[in-house]
Amino acid sequence: MSDWKATRLQKGIYWINRFMRFNDGIEVNPQVPPYAHYETCLGAHTCHMGVVKALKALSAIPIERRTKEINDTVQKATRVRRNVY
Repeated sequence: MSDWKATRLQKGIYWINRFMRFNDGIEVNPQVPPYAHYETCLGAHTCHMGVVKALKALSAIPIERRTKEINDTVQKATRVRRNVY
């Protein structure tokens, strides 16, 4: 994999771990960037498709290469996934 692709992949994984929300039904006030806009997708409820796509992306990483942060995010996504309708 070329360096720029690896960097983009690392940035994507970082974004999911840092900014993906798993707080269904609990609105965080005040909304701060990057959540300050896009109220329809980043409102009080976690986006079902966002959780599924993040979980799919992180589950593609081999278990032996996952960091603690990645494992924690997978666990959060799995818990929320069970409760999102």
